[in-house]
Amino acid sequence: MEPVYAFSIAGLLVLLIPIAPKIVSFRIRALRFLHFHWLANWHERHFEGFVTAVRVILAVIAVALCAHGMQLI
Repeated sequence: MEPVYAFSIAGLLVLLIPIAPKIVSFRIRALRFLHFHWLANWHERHFEGFVTAVRVILAVIAVALCAHGMQLI
């Protein structure tokens, strides 16, 4: 992967970090649409944890892509 692409994707991931609650809410709505009410209820009960997990995952991937773009890994 070219370094420019790695930095571009990393930048997009960093921009998605503040939108993590909306991403998790969309997932809950999609689960309800697919009639997985029990799983949607479970996601709602652990909403804060899922938002934190999504933010951490996005940040880790962004850092890995930046390191790849700088040829550190």
